[in-house]
Amino acid sequence: MSFQRIASFLVFILFISQSLVFARMNGQNKRLKPVPDFGYVGNIVYVKKKVTAKHDKTKEWVTAYQNMPNYLYDKIKTGDHSHTTLEFKDGTQVGINQNTEVYIDTNTTVKNITKETFLKRIFLDVGSIWCKVTKQKENESFTVQTRGGVLGVRGTQFAVSTTGNNRMKVYVIEGTVMAGPSVNQLTQAIPAGYKATIERGKVIQEIEIGAGIAHIVADALGAPWYAHWGIDIGAGLAEGAPPQQIAINAAEDAAVWYIPYGGYGIGIARIFGFGGPPKPPPQPANLQPVGMVYTYTPTFSWSGIPGAKQYEVLVSRTPFQKQMPKSSWVWIARVDKNFVQYPETATFLMPGTTYWWTVAGLTSNGKLAGREAYPVQFTMGPESMLGKRTLYPTLLTPNNQELNTVLPDFSWNPFKGAKGYALLLGAKLKNGNLDNNFAVATIKTNNTDLRYQLSNPPLEPGKTYYWSVVPLDSQGNPFTRPAPPFSFTLPSAYQAGPTPVYPVTQMKQSQILHFEWRSWVSNISGYRLVVSQNQDLSDPILVKTTTAPWVNIRSSDLPLTPGQTYYWAVSNISLTGIVGASGQTASFQVSP
Repeated sequence: MSFQRIASFLVFILFISQSLVFARMNGQNKRLKPVPDFGYVGNIVYVKKKVTAKHDKTKEWVTAYQNMPNYLYDKIKTGDHSHTTLEFKDGTQVGINQNTEVYIDTNTTVKNITKETFLKRIFLDVGSIWCKVTKQKENESFTVQTRGGVLGVRGTQFAVSTTGNNRMKVYVIEGTVMAGPSVNQLTQAIPAGYKATIERGKVIQEIEIGAGIAHIVADALGAPWYAHWGIDIGAGLAEGAPPQQIAINAAEDAAVWYIPYGGYGIGIARIFGFGGPPKPPPQPANLQPVGMVYTYTPTFSWSGIPGAKQYEVLVSRTPFQKQMPKSSWVWIARVDKNFVQYPETATFLMPGTTYWWTVAGLTSNGKLAGREAYPVQFTMGPESMLGKRTLYPTLLTPNNQELNTVLPDFSWNPFKGAKGYALLLGAKLKNGNLDNNFAVATIKTNNTDLRYQLSNPPLEPGKTYYWSVVPLDSQGNPFTRPAPPFSFTLPSAYQAGPTPVYPVTQMKQSQILHFEWRSWVSNISGYRLVVSQNQDLSDPILVKTTTAPWVNIRSSDLPLTPGQTYYWAVSNISLTGIVGASGQTASFQVSP
């Protein structure tokens, strides 16, 4: 094999590594008969740049990603300078060249299809593909269909190209490709080392090229771009080096360097005779659960890989994407075993809901070992089979009532597994839930009750508010949805009376004792302060009027005993001299 041919194939492989893939899934190709959708058939195993995908029977475009699962009736499309590789469950690889459209289908019928096996087919609408087909089971085959005819193979390497008309070209590298107008009429054999032109299922030209893999690939999938490679290949190649030097340098590095999946399953080592294609990096396999789950705390398990000291498990509400928003993550865990149980304190897995999960092996320093596992999905069973489970805390008070204070007391029942709680307070509901656009406060606590403080955002007298509680895990993050909100209405400004500010717990003994409160109205003549040893303010030991929302009192006028609890409250005095109802009562003790 000449240096130029070696370089041609090397360039092709490297060119693939610069890929931009557009995967579009739909089932609208009327040429193909529909069959039962048994789902998963393989994965996109090679992609480096942005990939977009549209799933079957959906209109939403999503970002595709390496290891993205593919299903029957998915349609994959590439654009200018865009490449990708699809790997079926049996190891068959299909490299999709630039400006190509393919459709994943089955050429079997409804009568003989099973969940375990189906006759696989790729419909090539336009463009070119490279196929490396594993040996098929008895009565199975892998077929490629174009408008120009059908190709059937059982353990073969070949390339196909078509411009979308009734003609296609086939380049056979290994094995034999059978051609014909339909699956049942594959009567024309194309051996390795031959290029054939097929029109309407009939071979109209067959040429022995016998030039080796590099020439076949360059001819089938496009001439190489020599000038591009000295920059992209990296170690061992000089920028701008001539093709011969590129080939020599690549050959020297071939035993230790390859592009994973970039060559559609054919490594550089194989091209230069260094013992066959390189093995793909190891990845966790045998992921469970898959399918239906009938417990709220399933156990995730997988087969381990060499070099992994720990594993990271990720569960998502949506199919995995290259750049997933954290809002779609449900749970992440790192363990040093190849199994882990979903904890009760994690976000609830909702009955009837489908989730996606994957696992990656990590080295001792936290770097990726091998490849991340192919994502799988599971669906939670119905509540009738899972059993009823409380999904949020039970709120107690206040509940749809008018209060006599602007500093309400909140309470709720404990929730199993909670390490804390967040009280959510808002001024408006949207679809029955608290609206973040009208949020007032979020207050965290380790208790199941709390009193609203003056240091919190002020609440307006006479206004209705809504509140809820969500449990928190040990990291302070919510792990269930908030409870259905309760409401309460604050008293009007005149009914509320002033709110104590100081003292509310302790007062230091001194010659001047300071009292301060917050007033909610302005058109009044003054305030009336009452201090008592009784909670109902009976038998007061001090009654004082003032025009300011504070007052200083000499300790000789109000002798207080350390350790004794005292109570106090303030009332408004109207412009006509009428004393209104007392505001909230506060208590304090005197420290020496």
